Amino acid sequence: MKTAHRKSHKSNQKQSHAQPGPNGQQPHTAKKKAARSFNVKASPTKAAGASSPGGRTKKGSFHGLPEIWLPENNRYLSEFAAELGRILSTQEVFWRFDKCVIPKADEKAIINLAEVSPQEFRSLIENYCAPIKHRRTNTKNPEKVRHSLATEDATATLVDRGFLKRLRPVRGINQIQLPAFYGNKLQLLPLGYDPQHQIYTVHNAFDYPKNFTPKEAIKFFDDFLSEFCFFAQDRQLSQSIIIAAALTLFASHLMPMHSIRPNFLVNANSEGSGKTLLCKIPIIAMLGSAPAGTVPKDEDEMRKFIASASLSGSPIFFLDNIKGHLNSASLEALTTSPVIQFRVLGKTKLQKAEHGLTVLMSANRATFSPDLRRRTFIIELFLEDVRPERRLIKHPLDDAGIINARADILASLWALVQAWAQAGYPKARQLNQSFVAWNNVVGAILENAGYPSPSQSPTRMSQSGDVELIGMETLVDNMVEGTSYQVSDLVDLARHHRLFEWIVGNSGDGDLDPSQRSKFGYLLRRFTNRIFQLVEISGTTINYVSVRFSLLSTTAKKVYGLQKL
Repeated sequence: MKTAHRKSHKSNQKQSHAQPGPNGQQPHTAKKKAARSFNVKASPTKAAGASSPGGRTKKGSFHGLPEIWLPENNRYLSEFAAELGRILSTQEVFWRFDKCVIPKADEKAIINLAEVSPQEFRSLIENYCAPIKHRRTNTKNPEKVRHSLATEDATATLVDRGFLKRLRPVRGINQIQLPAFYGNKLQLLPLGYDPQHQIYTVHNAFDYPKNFTPKEAIKFFDDFLSEFCFFAQDRQLSQSIIIAAALTLFASHLMPMHSIRPNFLVNANSEGSGKTLLCKIPIIAMLGSAPAGTVPKDEDEMRKFIASASLSGSPIFFLDNIKGHLNSASLEALTTSPVIQFRVLGKTKLQKAEHGLTVLMSANRATFSPDLRRRTFIIELFLEDVRPERRLIKHPLDDAGIINARADILASLWALVQAWAQAGYPKARQLNQSFVAWNNVVGAILENAGYPSPSQSPTRMSQSGDVELIGMETLVDNMVEGTSYQVSDLVDLARHHRLFEWIVGNSGDGDLDPSQRSKFGYLLRRFTNRIFQLVEISGTTINYVSVRFSLLSTTAKKVYGLQKL
């Protein structure tokens, strides 16, 4: 019996050593003694359902999920990361801005893209696979056990290039189904991930009617916007611009990649005019809510605010209730390029990525840097009553009212887009050279529906934006063609209309001192030989006249005037 027992024990040893190792290799028979050591980690047999590290993943025995060997001896972290990337490549785990992100719902069930932290990653992967490792036992061989990924390994995996590049890239997230081109065909993006456009549409996307006619859409917008206090002569243009803001978001996937889009500003002469509410119409239509977005206190906070909005996949950057002068290099960069550059928290490396953000702003007579003004479409609201609360509104509107009308807003936008498609995608007749691609989609859709082009100049001079340009436009508007103006004449004209007060002062201040003359001369030189567009109104007829602000004499006493083109 003693002899038989020894033979049986030796036979078991041979069977144990014949099993594949952690990388699927067969151990050499000459290394039997080393194979007994735990550090060699002989893997379970393939019949147990586990994949060998480096081999193909098979369904395991833990809730039908594929098993994956964790990093350990004879198993590189890079091998684990690559295999995990393959497993997650078909799941709702994505790659954005060199980060692993997932769709995540907040307490209001609003879903956005969120970066996965190492701690969250440990439990997240257990929804899609069963991590396993070896555990020492009293027997000759270690046993296979389930085990969560170590935090250190989770941190390293999340930055591993082999892992990230196996995930599907995502350019943005939609709360509603938006239109996109599939070849020459126009259709709505599907729910979930669309590999062609690399866009994720949430599964609880807000539904809206798809059968509105263009006439119904135009009537809806006319009624819905009827009580906002637009200037009467610019009412149609103002409606066109706010619908353009909504279409910029709704039709974003119809524009070529890397298209530059304009900013949209609603400026008012008084609080209580409805400027913020008007901005919220396109925002709530897209997102279902309108989070407040006050102007950051400094440039560093502005950079962080922009980076955060870009990383979340949100299509909107909203700055509410701007006052005074806004001059931000980060905001200018955002509006002059489809790609932003920002520094990831805790890292020195700068990250470049397409942001896809549309900037909406509300303000009370705010002014901006020239570059921001040039890229901003402005709607002016004018409230006549000095006490806004006394204004009579037949159909009061608030956030709840916009939410209730959300389905009709989206149905109307879809109707305008379909009408443009049925007309054969005509291009815009009036272009803004800063946004040609945008004009040929959004501007073209509005022109096709009978609205004035959002690129059209307003009949009333804007009271916001680039304060020097606004002042110069007002100065030119009050000059008489064919009349010669010395610098002293222009100073008097500017003082009379309260222009450039920080340079020329007020009426009765006397002659300019040398510093003031130098600054005013520089201002005039900046606009010399520039073309201004003036508005001439005769009854109900509006004409646009172009004039050149010219230097007529270069003698010591310079003379300026207007030349009609």
